[in-house]
Formats: sequence, structure tokens, C-alpha cells
Amino acid sequence: MYDLIRSTPGNVSIFNMMYDEKKEIEIIIDEDLLNADYIAFHPLYNGMSIFIKPKECFSFLKTINREAHVINIPLKEKEKVLRK
Repeated sequence: MYDLIRSTPGNVSIFNMMYDEKKEIEIIIDEDLLNADYIAFHPLYNGMSIFIKPKECFSFLKTINREAHVINIPLKEKEKVLRK
């Protein structure tokens, strides 16, 4: 992962996509996020978050010559929790 987008698990965000020069990673955004006032992303590490408007997310992707697929990701059913 580090060789591809200069990141480690838990630190990946749209900002890392600027390092995917060969465009090997497909960017998928849940369409429900487009209804939010702001979306939070880690700025290359998970010690802080940046809040941006959804349209600014797409502006950033356009700046780095990337596109995202917007799809409807259905809600997961609640998983069964083991009880003691």
C-alpha cells in the first residue's frame, strides 16, 4: 500500500490518490455522502481530519486528474453480536 499511495492502513483518504500516478485504484464514493454538508477526510495521516463540502472533494479529484464513481452502497444489516 505504501508503494502505491504512500500510506498505511487506517490513513487512506482521497488525498492519497495524488500518489497513484498509474491510476491503479478505483475511487468509489457512496452517493449518500453527497447529501452531507461536509465530509471528513484524514489529511494523509489519521491524527486529524479535514472537513470539506462534497463538491470540493470532486474539485480536488479534478485537480489531480482523477474521477470517482458514485454509487448507492446499501446499508449493511446489523451483524449478530455474540452475547455472554
